[in-house]
Amino acid sequence: TCMIRRHSHFSSMKDYSIRDSSCYDLVMAAMLSDIADKMGLDNPLRRFNLVDNLENFWDGAYYKDDLSSDLLSADANLYQFWFGLEKRRSRLSKVIASIHKAGLDCPFPLKYSTKNSNHRQVPFSFVAKDWELDAVWAHMGMVYIDVLHSVDKKQAQEHLDRYKNIIEHYKTFYEVYTPDGARPYRSLFYHADEGMLWAAQFLDLQKKLTSDRG
Repeated sequence: TCMIRRHSHFSSMKDYSIRDSSCYDLVMAAMLSDIADKMGLDNPLRRFNLVDNLENFWDGAYYKDDLSSDLLSADANLYQFWFGLEKRRSRLSKVIASIHKAGLDCPFPLKYSTKNSNHRQVPFSFVAKDWELDAVWAHMGMVYIDVLHSVDKKQAQEHLDRYKNIIEHYKTFYEVYTPDGARPYRSLFYHADEGMLWAAQFLDLQKKLTSDRG
């Protein structure tokens, strides 16, 4: 089918999620194929039209999370642009508008989905409530700001400045924050990791956005 196998549970970006041939997984396969070709490696994925099949998820405003639902999930809508697999600026603008309308970039980017989404999760997900729903993930925030700055530099700078204040306040780069952005995420069994290497993305964005301003 040139698609990720259906009705199989693969642990990928949202490892608590139960998805049916997810868009994110297809993007990852397409990215691996692209990198293998660029590195001159043997590439068994080359014979599949992986990038073209992303159209199976496009609904006119955003990429659906998987083949079984119309869920808007941030991870399904970023990495094809970030890896350069999808280059249409008009499509990126629609995706950004959909993410903003759903409030996934509020109070700062980025949440996977809304709290009341019909997101299927593994039974033990209750030990970290909201963790892969509407908690704010900093690593996705960096990717979102990176793709956002190509269509809205002002908004990208505002988001990056917010992260700058947060990093300076906590004196570290936390992995994930509560849905209201008030503090690093924690539950009875889990506390957000700190000192994440994704801080390198923040520094790169600072340099890139400063360069854009001349």
